[in-house]
Amino acid sequence: MHILKMIDRVKEYLLWIYIATLLAGIVYVVCMGQITKTPGEIIYEQTHIR
Repeated sequence: MHILKMIDRVKEYLLWIYIATLLAGIVYVVCMGQITKTPGEIIYEQTHIR
C-alpha cells in the first residue's frame, strides 16, 4: 500500500506540473501578443490559398 501512495503522489505532482506549464504557456502567448490560429484556419489556408 505504501508504494501505491507514492505512485499517487507522483501522479499528482506531474498533474500540477502539467497544469502550471500549460498556464505559463498561455500567459506567455498572451503577453507576447502572438496571434494564434485555430486548426480550421490553418486547414482553410492550405486548401484555398495557392
